[in-house]
Amino acid sequence: MSLSDSLLQQLLYRSEGVDLDFKQAQYRFIGGDEAVKSELLKDILAIANSWRDGTGYILIGFKDRRPDPAEVVGIDTSERIDDAQLQQFVHGKVSPNLNFKYEERMFEGKRVGIISIPVQPRPFYISTKYGRVKSNVVYLRRGSSTAEASPLEVMKMGEVAKVADAPQVTIDVLNVDNGEHSLSANLRFLQYGELRDYKEAPKTIGILPVLGTFANSDYYRELASYAAFTAGSLTLKLRIGNHSAFPLKNCKFEFRILPQVVPHLIVPESDYPDKPKRTVGYSKNLPFFETLDKQVIRLRKKGPEVTGYARLDTILSGDEFVSEEFMIQLFEPCEFDLEVKVLAEQLSPPFIKKIAFTVDGEHITVNENMLLRDFPVKDEEE
Repeated sequence: MSLSDSLLQQLLYRSEGVDLDFKQAQYRFIGGDEAVKSELLKDILAIANSWRDGTGYILIGFKDRRPDPAEVVGIDTSERIDDAQLQQFVHGKVSPNLNFKYEERMFEGKRVGIISIPVQPRPFYISTKYGRVKSNVVYLRRGSSTAEASPLEVMKMGEVAKVADAPQVTIDVLNVDNGEHSLSANLRFLQYGELRDYKEAPKTIGILPVLGTFANSDYYRELASYAAFTAGSLTLKLRIGNHSAFPLKNCKFEFRILPQVVPHLIVPESDYPDKPKRTVGYSKNLPFFETLDKQVIRLRKKGPEVTGYARLDTILSGDEFVSEEFMIQLFEPCEFDLEVKVLAEQLSPPFIKKIAFTVDGEHITVNENMLLRDFPVKDEEE
């Protein structure tokens, strides 16, 4: 909701109206009595309830000079208002919760105040009389003046609010490059039988062997398992968008494969298998401690059913969230639905979307030579 200097400059050339109000002097919020504070409250209510397409603004420290552009007169530093105090004041009196922002900053060398009020479901009112603001009365702007809304206007606000208040959530599947996923793939399903032990001469520095290292006898088997995972998996991300007129709080998403009888494994990026090494017993990398992140995908198992999930806290109105990458390993050609569920305080019931996937592919039996040729893995210490 922050207002750029370029847009603020444009507003100076506009006349006051349903979405714009110039105030030459700062409101006497700090130390003011009810009558004085209620003027600020009434002006915020009037802009919030007005019929408009975009964000409404109360610009403080500007002198209206119609038809000439408004003059920047500024406010004194002793007249500062704290956003947190103003938020507490308004939220303690207005129903329902009113989303707005107050900021003070320098503009053309002078300090000014800006109250930004986005379009949101209406009407707003106070239930208990405060100063000059009546209880249960809906104030709005008519042109450049403040008036009381008629019963018909209030009724229409409620009808519009029902539509605007409906949650609007989008769910998209992305590929590893954050592009739209094709929702289809041609995979390779690797099979392997008995694989021999891996043998390799010890590593040396000059003519001396590197102490503490020896050949990883399970290298071929580990490489086969790693290759089967990478060749037979879909790599996905989920993008969740909130296009509602309100934020989604305490948000969480879940996903699962349907039908569950489709053989599969869900592996979050944080659990991807390490690339196998030809040698063991030596590493240049020091161990690290995992930092828990609320947005990291976790797995929940209930019997044979596996569900991936992550908590997102809050998704602001108009914002999007892209999940951690994850892979779905499959073992045969199939068709399935990826069911994604978004839960939040404002979503009742949760938002659910099923996304259809088609997976083709062939079964390939591999041996040691094919693994080394088609799935080379470079040791980290090399």
